[in-house]
Amino acid sequence: MRDGIIVAMPLIIIGSLFLVISGIAIPGWIEWLEAQGIQPYLMKAVNGTFGLMGLVASFGVAHSIARQYNKDGGSAGIIAMSAFLVVTPNVMTGDKVPEEAIPQIYMGSQGLFVALIIGIISGLIFQWFINRNIRIKMPDQVPPAVAQSFSALIPGAAIIILWLAVYIALDNLPFGNIHELIVNTLGVPLSLMGGSLIGTIILVGLNSAFWFVGIHGANVVNAVIQPIWLKNIDENRLAYQANPHGDLPHIITQPFIDNFVFMGGGGSTIGLVIVIAILAFKKRSSKITKTMAPL
Repeated sequence: MRDGIIVAMPLIIIGSLFLVISGIAIPGWIEWLEAQGIQPYLMKAVNGTFGLMGLVASFGVAHSIARQYNKDGGSAGIIAMSAFLVVTPNVMTGDKVPEEAIPQIYMGSQGLFVALIIGIISGLIFQWFINRNIRIKMPDQVPPAVAQSFSALIPGAAIIILWLAVYIALDNLPFGNIHELIVNTLGVPLSLMGGSLIGTIILVGLNSAFWFVGIHGANVVNAVIQPIWLKNIDENRLAYQANPHGDLPHIITQPFIDNFVFMGGGGSTIGLVIVIAILAFKKRSSKITKTMAPL
């Protein structure tokens, strides 16, 4: 999940830059952007980058899983992304008639949990088929790119049929769509853990405890809770777009954790590095001083 989400990080960072430009805290700046008609274009860039977090994560997670099994990650990612769109409901008109459009809200943070689940399951199914040679094999003379495309046909069809069946089942049951179902069952408890002060303290404590016993704490804790922190960023974005002068719903987000909790690594290791450097210079310890001098 970690590697899959990292795929979306460039879009998140680029979208954040446009979002910052649209809301610089200078008196009259936002009003000037709106008066000149620039603000809608900035928001278009934000929605086209930041707002695709979930869709891109579905590709990234499936791609990462397939690559870990030394399989075609590109095909697995594209199939997972298609499956994400298959299970996502269409925009409905006032007469409850579906249009040929996908709600943009599900492309971002609201669809992140579903994207992770689809990416994991689709990636595992894809490698299962390939490992058992349940695929269409082309002659050796066929270019590798074409051969990979045909190899992905059978697992791809199985994955799409599976998620289409999930969509049909939920569409005929009173649970709503898969996004609402997953957010209500998994998203709410995890959001309470990752979005509250007490929950964050517990998570950071677990991170350091894992490091203390020789386990990579970030790989264990952040893999589960990082989607919550990224989701909180996007919910802040949506709240800002709805009311630029209002309060944002979340303080604890991924940048908050990076800047104020994990400065220098797990346990705010940068503080330890600074103390070692000061003591090294004070005690004139040549070996430590030379090591810390580049700081």
